[in-house]
Amino acid sequence: MNWIDIVLLLAIAAACFQGYRQGLVRQVFALLGTIVSIYLAYKFSGSFAQTISGWFPGIVPETGVWGLFPISSFVYSFLAFVVIFLVAKTIFRIIGGVVGSVAKIPVISAINQTGGLVFGFLRMAILLVLVVNVFSFVPVPNVHNKVQDSFLSQQILAITPDLKDEVIELFKGKTP
Repeated sequence: MNWIDIVLLLAIAAACFQGYRQGLVRQVFALLGTIVSIYLAYKFSGSFAQTISGWFPGIVPETGVWGLFPISSFVYSFLAFVVIFLVAKTIFRIIGGVVGSVAKIPVISAINQTGGLVFGFLRMAILLVLVVNVFSFVPVPNVHNKVQDSFLSQQILAITPDLKDEVIELFKGKTP
């Protein structure tokens, strides 16, 4: 057991604790809120960027060197994405809080907390499977050796042998 095993165990313990504390309902709303917020921000940021540029023209000067690059359109698009994401995420957080407060009824509360613990564990397990598989082929000897020496990393890699190949294929030929 090395320090990577300790980090993996601490991450899983923290996710389980957070899941138990927040409950299944709030965890699910947080995850759905993030996914839906990213989708909405991606889908509508272009049209909202045009609206923002009408409200706040000239945030970035279009003269001199700045005129050579489409910086202003990037700034407006970025602002639109962030605003839409934050508004949608806030709405989901409010809805999740309201629904989560209903889940504080004694019998439902125990189920909600246990479900939150399991959901937190599964969410972190999926994240750690991806991270370990990516780090297992990083061409930095120190990182690669630590992953090879980690008991938990080796167990994860043994369970997911095809995932490493998929990750390698995804990044194949995309290095600078």
